[in-house]
Amino acid sequence: MEQDYSLQTLSGSYASLGIGRLTAQEETYVQRRTQGINPSAAARAAGYRQPARAVAELSHREDINLAISYMREMQRQVAVQAGAIDFTKDDATALYLEAHAKSATAMEEIRAVDSLVKLHGLATPERVEINVTNRGQMETMDDEALLKLAGQDIMLSPDAYMVVSDED
Repeated sequence: MEQDYSLQTLSGSYASLGIGRLTAQEETYVQRRTQGINPSAAARAAGYRQPARAVAELSHREDINLAISYMREMQRQVAVQAGAIDFTKDDATALYLEAHAKSATAMEEIRAVDSLVKLHGLATPERVEINVTNRGQMETMDDEALLKLAGQDIMLSPDAYMVVSDED
């Protein structure tokens, strides 16, 4: 039933995706390709009499490739929302590095590098969340522990300290 829903969603999105109307045979081919079936088997499953010729024609059609990409993205989103895919920072890094390697222009390379820098928090310091439950919790900590809690490495010599009187 979910596969039927996907085809209905696809056919309802033709106009917004820039896809002309696909035949039932073409939709079946798209569906089988998004299920991971190889192109020849997908063409046979869709009922093409000459699967090799059909694959040669279908693989060059932008609307078919766009439909396959759209359906795969929909399936990915459903899987992520269901918790079936655990996408980590390492996975994202590998994909950005692959995109960088395949980039055709300097601008594409820069975008990939910028994305990597942002992903790994290299452009701006990462924020550290500090949970303080009461005032006494921090009053008992020394300067080194407070700086570590704040995520800063500042080494002050005792000569740099200033005495300030606390007037109430």
